[in-house]
Amino acid sequence: MARDAKTATREVAGLRSEIENWRRSRYARAPLPDELWVRALSVARRLGAYGGARALGVSYESLRTRLDGRKPCDEQAATPSEFLELSGAQLLTTAPCPAGTVLELVSPDGVRVTLRMGAGENLDVGSLVEALRRRPG
Repeated sequence: MARDAKTATREVAGLRSEIENWRRSRYARAPLPDELWVRALSVARRLGAYGGARALGVSYESLRTRLDGRKPCDEQAATPSEFLELSGAQLLTTAPCPAGTVLELVSPDGVRVTLRMGAGENLDVGSLVEALRRRPG
């Protein structure tokens, strides 16, 4: 059992060293390569997200997001979006939003409200518009 723990400790130390070497040699703001993330996820499955992040020196949030099977925000934003103008009647329906829906409202005096919706979220647009119009100022 002690031999397995020593081997695991060496593997984690080796991966941390590889991550640090990659950081020293990368170009600015480059994302961690997938092969290192795959190995980091393996460590996190054994140690938990916090323990893995701490042992490897990587972002807890990024590791947790990947453990949960989601793409990090910067990868989600890489897909181009389309502009779609809707009528008031279409906005007042209660149908769930598709993932990545962005609703932007601009009042006559220039106040802008931007909402980024997740998959299946519902929003009472009518109440939101009314609140924006009735706000003081």
